[in-house]
Amino acid sequence: MTYLTGSNSKTVDISAPAYIELGERGKDCFRMMVPILNNRTNEPVEVIGCQLYTDILQIYAENKIKHNEEVVTVVVYTNTGFILASYVPDRICYFYRQEEEKRNKRPPV
Repeated sequence: MTYLTGSNSKTVDISAPAYIELGERGKDCFRMMVPILNNRTNEPVEVIGCQLYTDILQIYAENKIKHNEEVVTVVVYTNTGFILASYVPDRICYFYRQEEEKRNKRPPV
C-alpha cells in the first residue's frame, strides 16, 4: 500500500535483480511495478507488477537496435542505476555511475 500512497507513487519502479530458484535451475529476475492512474484525478488507483528474467532484456535490446535504423543505443537500468541490458554487453551487471566514471577517466599523458 505504501507504493500507492508514497511520494513516488506515479513512477515506474524497477528493482535490482535477485537470484530466484525455479525448478532445477535458478535465474536472475527483476521486479517491475507500474501504477495505473485515474484519468480525472491523476492519482494512482492500482498497481500492476511482474517478475521477469534479466536475460530477456538483453535479447530485446539487441533486436530493437538491429531491426530499427532510428534506434542506435538501448540501455535498461533499475531505479538504483544497476544496468540490466545495454548496447555494450560488457556493461551489464554494473552500476551506471561506475561505468560513467570508467569512461570519463583519461589516460595519463
